[in-house]
Amino acid sequence: MTRRFRLGWLMAMVLVATGLADEPKYETTFRLTLDTPAEVVYLAGSFNDWQPRLTRMRSDDGGRTWTLTLPLPPGAHQYKFVVNGTEWRNDPNASTVDDGNGNLNSVIWVEPDGYHRPAQRGDGHITRSGLIHNPNDTRDRYVHQNRLYLRVRTRKDDVQTVELVLTGRNRRTVRMEPFVDDALYTYYQLSLPDRDLSYSFIIRDGRTRLALTPSGVQPAGNRLNAFQHRKGDKQLDVPDWVQDAIFYQIMPDRFFNAEPTNDPANDQPIDFTGRMEGDRFYGGDLRGIIQKLDYLRDLGITTLYLTPVFASVTHHNYDTDDYERVDPQIGTNEDLKELTRLLKANQMRLVLDGVFNHVGIYFFAFQDLLKNQENSPYKDWFIVERFPVRVEASPTYWAWWNIPYMPKLRHENPEVRAYLFRVVERWTKTLPLDGWRLDVPNEVPDFFWQEFRPVVRRANPEAVIIGEIWDDAGRWLQGDMFDSVMNYVWRGAVLDWIAHRRATPSQFDQRMRNLMVRYPRPSLYAMYNMLSSHDVPRWWRECFY
Repeated sequence: MTRRFRLGWLMAMVLVATGLADEPKYETTFRLTLDTPAEVVYLAGSFNDWQPRLTRMRSDDGGRTWTLTLPLPPGAHQYKFVVNGTEWRNDPNASTVDDGNGNLNSVIWVEPDGYHRPAQRGDGHITRSGLIHNPNDTRDRYVHQNRLYLRVRTRKDDVQTVELVLTGRNRRTVRMEPFVDDALYTYYQLSLPDRDLSYSFIIRDGRTRLALTPSGVQPAGNRLNAFQHRKGDKQLDVPDWVQDAIFYQIMPDRFFNAEPTNDPANDQPIDFTGRMEGDRFYGGDLRGIIQKLDYLRDLGITTLYLTPVFASVTHHNYDTDDYERVDPQIGTNEDLKELTRLLKANQMRLVLDGVFNHVGIYFFAFQDLLKNQENSPYKDWFIVERFPVRVEASPTYWAWWNIPYMPKLRHENPEVRAYLFRVVERWTKTLPLDGWRLDVPNEVPDFFWQEFRPVVRRANPEAVIIGEIWDDAGRWLQGDMFDSVMNYVWRGAVLDWIAHRRATPSQFDQRMRNLMVRYPRPSLYAMYNMLSSHDVPRWWRECFY
């Protein structure tokens, strides 16, 4: 389902050049002067996950001048002021950058030496916080097809050269070429034959030479501490078949009705138990997909992605009531098994939608909570703020988007994880299933996905794991969680170039090149590239409306 926000505990991750866990912070002051006094002004930015009412500024002159000092780590921080809680404004005294979606954000650079100057090649000043190479990050170091790929980031328009220094018995220096720029940074990348290496980087601008090493950024000298790479390290385990897969997404209720006897009625009342305005049924089912397999095969489809198929009271099934049973409104467990068998016979694959952030209100554990309240053995399966628990507007339990019929699970509870992993293992192994597309995974703690991956891999070593991430997904593509993501970033670039005509061919090329350094190649080749999905307008509407 569409994800438009992040929970507060998903704070912006700060990349550290040397992989060190802790980084010093520096007092940074923000100031806004208004012509007309405001009642309240908030500061929202990359440092507080753009929460519009989280960080309140202060005024000592009746609301005209607002200030706030925050401890921030070195680097570029994007921000805006939120005047009276609703009006978003840029800082008139700061530079701005494109946020990638056609909007501008103010930006401030926090530096240990206190400099906040504009970048300029040849001036001899190098923005140290812009220098990044994290060997533990697959975007900066990975192996693919016996080639080692290394990436370095600098501040945009800030340095003249970047060199890779290979130390050891055969010391040599290799000049790295800039691969792509974004609004703030320039990325340098090269590949070498995969072998044991000791390496560091020399960054030059004017007469200034800095070394980027495991010890951090330091003046360049003859004896440099070196990063270490061992042959075969950072090899990502992404199923090969995905790079050639042609996916076809199906929401079963909306595809083809081959079994009218299981059609649900459309006269159910609209209330908080699951039915919402516009939530009508069309009667599509698994037998309908089976009946149309020849059509799908003739289209050239190799993999079906089905939105949730497990028991629910809605047409979309993103409020799962029973993970053990196919929704009777679309078929039976045997229908799902037969579909899988026929797909295999036609050299096709099946990926199911996994909704593990929240459940439906008829889920057995939540029903027990409603019945027994504080005495329920399942009360810790959910995040209850206070009792009594009732299904009503503004519920007393956490729910996805605060929608009452989608109570959120407490993944810190080992019983919750054990239950979900049993379900995942069962379906992956017994169908067998070729992969999972994961709903709103950014709202689930990383440790859940780090445990989820080996469960899936043990059940089927060739199963793909695709996350629904709408923006930069690098942190989920480190080899311990997902193989790929739904590539909405790619979709946005294609739409801007072809449908909306607001990007030039060269700008489109720039955004494609940015994608090539954003993710390691095994994941890049496995991306779920789509022009439309159930969460966005169809392609033809984007083009003509």
